[in-house]
Amino acid sequence: MFVILLKAFLLDLELLVLVFVLLIVTKAFGYSEMALLARRGSHFAMSFMQRVEKDVAQQRAVRLQGDLEWETIWERLVQFAEEEQLSRLHLDLNVPWLEEGFHGAWQKNRMPEQSERWTAMLPIFGDGQVAGRIEVVGPAKSEQSLEQMNRLTALIEDITPRIAHILSVGKRPPERVVEIPTQAEEVRHSKLAAELPVA
Repeated sequence: MFVILLKAFLLDLELLVLVFVLLIVTKAFGYSEMALLARRGSHFAMSFMQRVEKDVAQQRAVRLQGDLEWETIWERLVQFAEEEQLSRLHLDLNVPWLEEGFHGAWQKNRMPEQSERWTAMLPIFGDGQVAGRIEVVGPAKSEQSLEQMNRLTALIEDITPRIAHILSVGKRPPERVVEIPTQAEEVRHSKLAAELPVA
């Protein structure tokens, strides 16, 4: 009896795994999540094999869904993080009404102690709705930290119109291709029109 139950359980488990794999392979469900999980797993595994250097930053960016140009926004944010010598930067954009998703993470190998850093989490707006969030961690260094936060706010204000532009590109309906008839087609259409009975 136990063997029969075990075989039935294993068959059910095999079918469940098969359905799960088919959904992922066909990108019907779970593909983006598995891509993100695979990248995080590979970065985690690679972290054991790399020599840790003090001020080297690691970054990864994953397009979860869609095909809009989020990379330009991400590159500008990474440039800001490097210029300002920040410790960590995360960008999560989730625009389900356009089926768009993007995740970016940039981090230095050595983070400041909890008591020696500042953290900011800001919403990213687009199309009048929250399109994502940005999380920034920087070293707390007297008044310089407040200046960094002010520059971060200015950067967010600067990229918000760019995000709105990217979203407006995503909302446009596909351009219709208008075919111009050739001269031969026009002659044929005029002959067909002439042959129609007049009521």
